[in-house]
Amino acid sequence: MSTVLHVQTRPQTKVEQYFRLLYGQYMREIPRQRIRRKNAVPFSYDKERPWVYVGSKQKMKPAATFYTLFSILFDESFDSTYYTPNSFYRNDGRRAENARWINAITVDIDVKPYQEVTLQDVFDRAEDAGLPMPTLVVKTPSGGFHVTWVLDHSVQPVRATWKTVRLFEAIQKHVAEDMGADPMAIGVERIFRTPTEENICFFQPVTYAFQTFIDWRDINHPYVPTFVRPSFESYNIMDEPAIRRLYNQDAEIGKRDATCFTLALSMKFSGYPLQEAMLEIAKWWHECCEKGAAPGKKPFTLNDALQKVKYVYNRSHLHGPSVEDVERLTGMSFSYRYASYRFFSPKKPREERQRVHIYEWKADLLEVLKSQGTLTGSLAEIAKTIGCAVSTLKIVLNELKSEGVISVQSKRGRNGSTTIQLLEDRQEDGRSERSKTPEKAINIPGEKNSHSHNTGGEVLVGGASLVEIIHSPSDLIGALRILNAPYPASLPQYLTQVFEASVLPWYVREDLSRDEANAAAAHTYAVIKKTLMSCLRSTKRKEIKNLTAYVKKAIEGALSDLKESSYWVDDFPSSWNWGDDDT
Repeated sequence: MSTVLHVQTRPQTKVEQYFRLLYGQYMREIPRQRIRRKNAVPFSYDKERPWVYVGSKQKMKPAATFYTLFSILFDESFDSTYYTPNSFYRNDGRRAENARWINAITVDIDVKPYQEVTLQDVFDRAEDAGLPMPTLVVKTPSGGFHVTWVLDHSVQPVRATWKTVRLFEAIQKHVAEDMGADPMAIGVERIFRTPTEENICFFQPVTYAFQTFIDWRDINHPYVPTFVRPSFESYNIMDEPAIRRLYNQDAEIGKRDATCFTLALSMKFSGYPLQEAMLEIAKWWHECCEKGAAPGKKPFTLNDALQKVKYVYNRSHLHGPSVEDVERLTGMSFSYRYASYRFFSPKKPREERQRVHIYEWKADLLEVLKSQGTLTGSLAEIAKTIGCAVSTLKIVLNELKSEGVISVQSKRGRNGSTTIQLLEDRQEDGRSERSKTPEKAINIPGEKNSHSHNTGGEVLVGGASLVEIIHSPSDLIGALRILNAPYPASLPQYLTQVFEASVLPWYVREDLSRDEANAAAAHTYAVIKKTLMSCLRSTKRKEIKNLTAYVKKAIEGALSDLKESSYWVDDFPSSWNWGDDDT
């Protein structure tokens, strides 16, 4: 007779559920076993293994498996007050440059002694900021809260590259601002209060894609690129009035950590050696730093201040204090004295440069074509006329041809030649011929009996009446001039295609009058134009090569929203009011 052994599994606590939700995508259950073999096999490097840290501010232990992590958490003899929501690829240094995975966005809501913040207040702040419900809310001994949104790596793995870390810190900063949290508790390496069964106020096993917070930031805090960033030479900013006031004023409870951090950055920027900076911070701690601690908090000791100085001096990416932090702590205006500028230096005159940009050769060719009309000859002769190499001329011709600016015809053979002509001349000829014979139409994709739409003011034969085309693809392409830089040749082609597919078909609707067709086309064109201009203004110069894909995604999203509101060529609302306010 066989005996069946029933094993009763213990239900998971909230703490276990949370950490498995936070780290479960890449963290192993137990350590990998290394078996000694006769023929030694080299141990492969794990590019996904996360190291997390648990412990006190003075001593933290690393863990790479759930077995080790829970052993540390449930060890009553070890102080596991804090933990790192994000993980690292090294077990010997909790630094931002060592980060591997970004697992969550956490902010620290501090509470003043005379304030009171409830859990419902946290939910209200998140709702007012347009943020989703948090995954976890932990109550701190001082009465504050640590609010966490866990990221879903199965949808969008968030590896901590340096660009992603910068984006994460920007989003975390904006979340802290809108939630009324501590603006200094920002960084991928920050530690927060370890959740326990006693301090967990709210927990729901829900994760969010990182793109959700990227979209939230783009909507509520759009990034405005600055094409000129200041580059200043180090000088003694300790003599600045705001820094002097920060150094001499009393540092009350709640501002001591931020004040010490800002002063250490100021001394590092001013060129103070580490030992001198530590002596100055020690003097500041004895004379200006308020002693004691808030309820539930540990006191800010001299050792904490000196460790803060070492932390600043050991981080190469920390250069100087933030202008916003200095003004917030002192209430005085503060700014750096800029010595020079970098990032985009003024370009040299063409005659002083050894190389010429492709867009400059394109401008030279167009200028010759406008003056002479057409260019005929071999490629070597045309290149000599312009003054460039034959290989460069081929690139220029291909780009201008793909942009629809010129036409190139080549004849092979001993007496072969290449003829280059501006397409604008052909359009003028075509318009003069169409003015004589308006009944001769050029087909639009998907429609019949229609004239060309390359320029504004054309008369389109379609539906029950003649309709004048107000806009044209050239208006959209002309907006690209604000880039003041060469753009991808595929972008004008896409703008022409989206105009033909979204704006032009309104004019051939048989069930619309002339005013209705003009209003519908104008509205659709305005949506496309507004979306395009938004993309152009927010594009960095080094990212122009990806501009077509960026614009395409944005315009498709805008047209999709337009279609969802039943405003589309194939699904026009019958109840639409065609008054002057809707035009």
